[in-house]
Amino acid sequence: MPQALRTLARRHRYLSLEGALQLLWWAAISISCIEDIKPAPYDILLVMMMPVWLFTRFTLNRVQIVFFGLLLARQFLEMFALLPYVTEPDAFQYTYYSTVVFTFAMFAALFLANNTHERVNIFLKAYFISCCITSLAAVVGFLNIGGMAAHFEVEGQRAAGTFNDPNVMGSFCVLGALYGLQVVLRSSPKRAMILFPFLLLICGGILLSFSRGSWGALVVTSMLLGFLTYVTSPDARARRRVALTFAIIVSLAVLLFLVLLLNADFSRFFFERAQLLHSYDTGANGRFGNQMRSLKHLFTLPWGYGPLRFRLFYGLEPHESYIGAFANSGWLAGFVFIALAITTNFVGLRLALKPSPYQRYAQIIWPATLAHFMQGFQIDIDHWPFFSLAMGAVWGLEAARQNWLGRARAAALRAPPHMPLPDARPA
Repeated sequence: MPQALRTLARRHRYLSLEGALQLLWWAAISISCIEDIKPAPYDILLVMMMPVWLFTRFTLNRVQIVFFGLLLARQFLEMFALLPYVTEPDAFQYTYYSTVVFTFAMFAALFLANNTHERVNIFLKAYFISCCITSLAAVVGFLNIGGMAAHFEVEGQRAAGTFNDPNVMGSFCVLGALYGLQVVLRSSPKRAMILFPFLLLICGGILLSFSRGSWGALVVTSMLLGFLTYVTSPDARARRRVALTFAIIVSLAVLLFLVLLLNADFSRFFFERAQLLHSYDTGANGRFGNQMRSLKHLFTLPWGYGPLRFRLFYGLEPHESYIGAFANSGWLAGFVFIALAITTNFVGLRLALKPSPYQRYAQIIWPATLAHFMQGFQIDIDHWPFFSLAMGAVWGLEAARQNWLGRARAAALRAPPHMPLPDARPA
């Protein structure tokens, strides 16, 4: 009977422990766009995955210890800052959810370091599906099909899709857009033509969010992905194809945007949102004014104001993750967050440029993570689950690369002098 079960598990891989994990992983990521339900279904499925995952074989690479050390230090400092205000519901909830998203980041780093190709492929494909779902909801809401604007729009014409905040929806979709862009750049013309409409749908969702940060993130990361794909292509013919395909995609995107500008309502709202500064940004009590005034005060507060207490002094949240780290948890926590940004982006850049089987994944995930860290200068990113997941994925890919290098070095030591080293080109 056990042999029969093993045979059945081989034929139907989702009956195995790894198969069950991959199924839960796919389900969690594919519905990660549903953020207006608390607790989110994504959170529930990831919590269900963790005890199952503990029964599988996994490794801890020393590079992950750096990441875990920074996350644990940040979380310890947040909990320490909470102590005087532990009876305040908002402060407690803020620290609790920080623990949740940092746990997800650590889990992603461990989970994606093993069986990396299968798990990262599932992650990217399911994430792309999730972005298509919320972008479709954004378009339906913007066009008010079936009277759905009340469900999928906020702040007038800003599309929020399945999110409560259009800024979060737009930023969420950046990683999905990058995956679609890379597939179109690298795939056969037939597959690229099939996927291209879905890529346009996601870009349309980002555009209709009318989020300046998301617009900038999409443009910068798309250019970065195109550059990385071009410079790491294996030969001149592949580079020419990448350059031509990228130029066609940009041209079609610009053409679609110009067509949308012909709509008077869209054009008016776009140029209104595209202004560099709005009324809530300027003035002594505006967003930037509060940030500048708080810097002088924060220099005298080694332990910060405490979780979510910035608004008690200035009437608003800082809307800036770096100042927020100093304000919520103190100087040490602020410097730990900066160290986390520097080390994560150093690791991500190296992954994207160094030949390895995981290079093409890093060329999608790292630019999105970099964009989120950059958006931290103009919005609060701390509790974005997809930001924590992308950050953990960068470190998981680096752990997988380090393990691959270790195996390559061990094989080289065992191999005769005339035997070639393992292929270092991306899979």
